[in-house]
Amino acid sequence: MEKSEIMKLYHDWDSAVISALSQYVDKFHKPWPVYGPHEVELIDYCIKKNVSIDDLSPNDLVYKKYNPDSIIY
Repeated sequence: MEKSEIMKLYHDWDSAVISALSQYVDKFHKPWPVYGPHEVELIDYCIKKNVSIDDLSPNDLVYKKYNPDSIIY
């Protein structure tokens, strides 16, 4: 999937989130979950750790902050 196709998924999201997602897509070449959290802190955290959201440990503290066990997407 091309970056332009991926970025179309986020056309009506907040501009700060879109900017962070653009960097995420550049780094990992895959989309961020549309029904997941839209938090810039979490996106930036994945980029800095060099780990995609899919590969973050469920026990990671930042992951847990935005994905509490009680939330079902």
